[in-house]
Amino acid sequence: LFRSLPSPTALRLQMLGLGWLKWAGQPAGDAPPDNVHQALDQTVSRGPRPAASPDQDDILQLPSLKTHLVALQKAMTSMNEEWEKGRQTMEKTYDEAHSLKVQVDSTWKSHHDQLEAACTKLRDSLDKAGEDRVLCQDMQTSETEGLPALFTKKHKDPDRYGGRSIRGCADSDVCSCPTGHEELGCQDAKDPTSSRLTCTSIFDSQIPNLNVLEVFKPGGACHIDDHDELTRPVADAKLLKQL
Repeated sequence: LFRSLPSPTALRLQMLGLGWLKWAGQPAGDAPPDNVHQALDQTVSRGPRPAASPDQDDILQLPSLKTHLVALQKAMTSMNEEWEKGRQTMEKTYDEAHSLKVQVDSTWKSHHDQLEAACTKLRDSLDKAGEDRVLCQDMQTSETEGLPALFTKKHKDPDRYGGRSIRGCADSDVCSCPTGHEELGCQDAKDPTSSRLTCTSIFDSQIPNLNVLEVFKPGGACHIDDHDELTRPVADAKLLKQL
């Protein structure tokens, strides 16, 4: 009879029969347990219990998975070692670059300070020379206080000089007027070489030949701007972006 019934029903009847048989063996007056039907309902509604899943430790013991995990661990260890080598290389490179920067900054400051001091001194000397040039021009051309006045006074009162010469000219230190007239202050001389003061020769000939002003022009030692080679970065900006 049980075999001809559907499977859940047969199971229910079998368990009911077992429950009543068990109750039948109990003392008289005992009622069948209330939980028999409840247990049967839950068992039938749930259906057959699924097979137990393998334990996690058992899965990890599978040869193929174990081999894969070992290979993966080796790969990760190798990657970590490579990363550590790269990190150490970067730190070493940074330390070397930082040390080089400190040296460059120190060298730059040292030479910059020396160059700045030299250029400042040269500039101050040129400023002073500009003031001296004005004074030299007055000494060369003034008819009241300069060389022309001395020539005129010497011509008018030769005894005052007692045969002494006027000195301070560039040609032979002695100022003379062989191609002009002393009474006119020698300003009519055809060849002013003998009556040219040393300072006049310096400002008119020697200083211009030094090209001293060139050092303050672009490209000169005392002219440094953003386009100068000294101010260019050590590493190109495009190279830094690629790092």
